[in-house]
Amino acid sequence: MLHIPIPKKIIKSIVIITILSFLMITCKKKKEPAKAESIFVGQDYEGGKVAYIFEPGDDGFIAGKAHGLIAATADQSTTVEWGCYSTSIVN
Repeated sequence: MLHIPIPKKIIKSIVIITILSFLMITCKKKKEPAKAESIFVGQDYEGGKVAYIFEPGDDGFIAGKAHGLIAATADQSTTVEWGCYSTSIVN
């Protein structure tokens, strides 16, 4: 088998190009946050439904930005116990 030495400078260049190519392929531009006027209760959003939009006076309200609660459209788990552990809660 013939062994041809590869200069360290070339190996370093190949590694840098590979890393940069990987980063360019995998990095996505972040989605712009929604503006307050474009969101409404009941709208499909980010995998759920908008359940509540914060209003002035609510903790978490920021003027000009949409913040609130998004509800899941399906049960997230049927094995999680909610409420007080080992305590029966009757509806």
